[in-house]
Amino acid sequence: MRSLVACLKRHCFSVHSTIIQNDSSVEIIMSRFVQLRGPKDLVIRRVQYNSVLSQFLHWKSFSSDYSSVHGERPSAEYAKLRKESLENEFGHVIDRSESPSMLYRFGPSLALYRAAIISFHVLKLTIWSFFVHDMKKRSIKFREILIRLGPFYIKLGQALSTRPDILPTLYCQELAKLQDQIPPFPTNVAIRSIESQLGMPISKVFADISEEPIAAASLGQVYKAHLHSGELVAVKVQRPGMSYSLTLDALLFHMIGGQLKRFAKARKDLLVAVNEMVRHMFEEIDYILEGQNAERFASLYACYSCNEERNSKDNNKANGIKVPKIYWNLTRKAVLTMEWIDGIKLTDENRLRDACLNRKQLIDEGLYCSLRQLLEVGFFHADPHPGNLVATEDGSLAYFDFGMMGDIPRHYRVGLIRVLVHFINRDSLGLANDFLSLGFLPEGVDIHAVSDALRASLGDGTRDSQDFQGIMNLLFDVMYEFNFSLPPDYALVIRALGSLEGTAKVLDPDFKVVESAYPFIIGRLLVDPSPDMRKILRQLLIRNDGSIRWNRLERLIAAISQQASETDDDLSKDRENSSNQLGWKSFNMRSVVSATEDLFQFILSHKGSRVRVFLVRDLLNAVDTFLEDDVIAFCSEENFQAATSLESEGKTKLMRVVNGLRSLRHAVKLAPDVWTAMLLRMSLKPEFQRFASTIISALAAHTCRKIPETLWCLLPLLPSGQFEEIKDQQEKVMGYLDSVLSQSTSQVHAGDAPVTGGGLSQNAKFSYGYASSPGKRSSMEDFYETRIDGVDGEVVGLFGVFDGHGGARAAEYVKQNLFSNLIRHPKFISDTKSAISDAYSHTDTEFLKSENNQHRDAGSTASTAILVGNRLVVANVGDSRAVICRGGNAFAVSRDHKPDQTDERQRIEDAGGFVMWAGTWRVGGVLAVSRAFGDRLLKQYVVADPEIKEEKVDDTLEFLILASDGLWDVVTNEEAVSMIKPIGDPEEAAKKLMQEAYERGLSFRSLLHPVEKGRRAVRG
Repeated sequence: MRSLVACLKRHCFSVHSTIIQNDSSVEIIMSRFVQLRGPKDLVIRRVQYNSVLSQFLHWKSFSSDYSSVHGERPSAEYAKLRKESLENEFGHVIDRSESPSMLYRFGPSLALYRAAIISFHVLKLTIWSFFVHDMKKRSIKFREILIRLGPFYIKLGQALSTRPDILPTLYCQELAKLQDQIPPFPTNVAIRSIESQLGMPISKVFADISEEPIAAASLGQVYKAHLHSGELVAVKVQRPGMSYSLTLDALLFHMIGGQLKRFAKARKDLLVAVNEMVRHMFEEIDYILEGQNAERFASLYACYSCNEERNSKDNNKANGIKVPKIYWNLTRKAVLTMEWIDGIKLTDENRLRDACLNRKQLIDEGLYCSLRQLLEVGFFHADPHPGNLVATEDGSLAYFDFGMMGDIPRHYRVGLIRVLVHFINRDSLGLANDFLSLGFLPEGVDIHAVSDALRASLGDGTRDSQDFQGIMNLLFDVMYEFNFSLPPDYALVIRALGSLEGTAKVLDPDFKVVESAYPFIIGRLLVDPSPDMRKILRQLLIRNDGSIRWNRLERLIAAISQQASETDDDLSKDRENSSNQLGWKSFNMRSVVSATEDLFQFILSHKGSRVRVFLVRDLLNAVDTFLEDDVIAFCSEENFQAATSLESEGKTKLMRVVNGLRSLRHAVKLAPDVWTAMLLRMSLKPEFQRFASTIISALAAHTCRKIPETLWCLLPLLPSGQFEEIKDQQEKVMGYLDSVLSQSTSQVHAGDAPVTGGGLSQNAKFSYGYASSPGKRSSMEDFYETRIDGVDGEVVGLFGVFDGHGGARAAEYVKQNLFSNLIRHPKFISDTKSAISDAYSHTDTEFLKSENNQHRDAGSTASTAILVGNRLVVANVGDSRAVICRGGNAFAVSRDHKPDQTDERQRIEDAGGFVMWAGTWRVGGVLAVSRAFGDRLLKQYVVADPEIKEEKVDDTLEFLILASDGLWDVVTNEEAVSMIKPIGDPEEAAKKLMQEAYERGLSFRSLLHPVEKGRRAVRG
């Protein structure tokens, strides 16, 4: 009701004489129901009616069910503006007085008769629903009833077919079959209507008019006529009484809408949605508005052709979009006179073939026009089905029927592009956020639950189907669980895209609108320099974690270079796939260069730090792939076939980089001056120079390491004698180096036997044991430390395991200095926790200073236990772990610091870092722990701030286990405790754990230190 009256008021800006009828139609129906008897009665009752109607409209306009269409989400400010707008719209309509004679155009008997018919069918549905529970049968019955109820309900069903947020999917699919299956009304009635509307006899208007309508629909029908000037025109005539009929049905629907909602199992309030649909219906029967829409459509799109570039070279076809001319002197609210355009129906294959029309070209014309409407301008034809489009003999595409149009604001168009890009990238979290920002999802929804559901539904992106309707059904089925709501504007967009794909499939059964729209989307992203469009372009090419989508980049560069190659050929050949030459599928080089420069600037900025890391990593991977797959293959004919058939991820990425560079070279040839100027500007930037230097240094260092490895792989290809000689020499050299580098008694080297040992404290209150082995790794970067000392008369025990990475330097430094720094701390006894925290920080700082002249980055985890009196203080950074046995049960007294932990990830991201999956979750894609000593390059994110926990040492505390991640990767806390609990000797207990871990497949280095407090010789 709100939308109906607002629509009537809105029409009065263009035609004042006809709006009175629509205003009156509302007043007549309501007034007759209160039994008016005279002019005085009319004034009194009308005041009462206006008061009631004002309250009704106010309530319907601002109920909790109402949601914003042109805003991000409903808000108090938006509601205030909307309230003022509605008051302005409704106030003028309600306060206007009309002639009492208008009241009797629509008697109460007709209203009651119509109400009886509708009530009968609703009652029939209600009774039928008690016996039939099959949803498919119910949906068919629902469609049949809507057909019997007439034009209003047919149009309503067609509109509801695009609203899966209101009706179940089965109902939507069934209602999509609705056609305007109403027979035409008599021609003599149509002629009387024309004469009444134009105010003159038909003979004075037209020289001749067809005896039967050329086309008929639920709201009107079309005749073919000649003007006296000889011009051929189409005359569209509205069904008599359509305005009154729709008004009455709209009002009566409010009476029975609740019952229909229950039968159809509607998810949302039907009345709220129908208000918007009624508005569109009244726009469809306003032929003056339709004429204005046609002229606006023509001004925006008819002068454009997706083949403009080709037309300049080939004048045989004047391809483009055509819109019929409107004859305003012969147009009224219920009569529309327009130019007659001869055309071929898109369903007529024979005539299209006889006219030598290129189907692919027609599809591209329609697709280009529709995408401009939806993504660029915003004013769009909401129903481009085959009946509203014809192909002309000159190859143009003519549009008809401009009654149902949509107009979406820019932020909705940008949102639609963002949705399409996120769908192409299979970015489920991006889609979920898009749906929330566009108003599809309610506030407070669990966005991660939505993302997970979408991810499960979208899969890995390998499915072939890009069918639009299939995609929509897929998304709507998922979104159904989250109480989603489709804004009316987007309902029209979905209808338009669905109709477009259906029309194109008539010409090409394999047509897929999302896939076909990709070049246009790319073109829009490249041409539009606005920040939001540039951000979408970055999202298309760069993942959220900063890695490059090389397949998208390769595809984009290839599309750009295609224009260059076609320009080189000068389009000399009229190939069959001429659609590939269309202007909308090529790109303006200046826009491309501008977008490329913006992308470079983003990569070089602070926000692009992740991208730079991944770029370097991908380049190094490409070098690895080249050396491993190609060099070795060429050196060994036996391995050549295997290498060439290898489709590893690295090789695929290498090929994409090569193909991209090759395509980029073609693109640069098209506009070398523009590209050269941009590259010169970028090369002068200090950020670019630093990044280039980083790439060169990384490639040089990596190549120096990789080439010897590659050559070693090539040695088996040498004659057997030479290979054995080189191998013996290498073993001698490596043995010598091992002997030279064996400096620390507490470091275990590859090839060494397991190191075990133990001891007893000076006061005999605790004992300890240790065991260390490199496991199955070829190198050893771990250290352990056991230390019994006296501080201020107290006997203290200090135990630690230090798990190095990137070399042994960090672990060895921490082992040698941490406990010394701790014991020297003035608060070691009085405030042990504070002393530990300070000692960790100081040790980390001093190690980083010592690393200033190092070209490699090293780090180490640390898990330490300090026994002071009856206190056990455990501190930890990294993924080594401390576990105690208390009362026979295992308890972890430290936490593994992993980057994917919520608090750790938040801390890293707050500091400007990022966490990504690279086999496991890693800081910056590099480090698998979130806290550690050293790691100079990641120090801003990987801190050495220990988590400290204190335990009371009493009779229930049996022993403590300290171990690196090598043990805990294969043994649980409970298993470790149960294994060594029966063993009295702490050294034997340590050996037992090491042996068990090794047998289970230990691949990481581990250092084990069981420690126990007790009266007897205590197991460590």
